[in-house]
Amino acid sequence: MDLRCCPITIENYPRDQTRARRDYLLWWSAMKELSDTFRIYGGLTAHQITEALPPMKPWEGELAARAA
Repeated sequence: MDLRCCPITIENYPRDQTRARRDYLLWWSAMKELSDTFRIYGGLTAHQITEALPPMKPWEGELAARAA
C-alpha cells in the first residue's frame, strides 16, 4: 500500500477569530453610538436615522444554527 499525505496548515487561528470579533464589536458599538447621538441631538438634516443595525454578534447565530 502506497500512503501519500500532504502537510496541512491552519491559517485561521482562534486568536485571529477573537481579534476579528473584537474589531467587529468595536465597529458595531461605534455605529450604535453614532446612531443614538444623531437620533437624540439631530445634526443630519438630509438623512433619516433608523434603529436598524446589523446583528451584534452574527457568529452566535451561526453556532445556534449548527447546534440545532
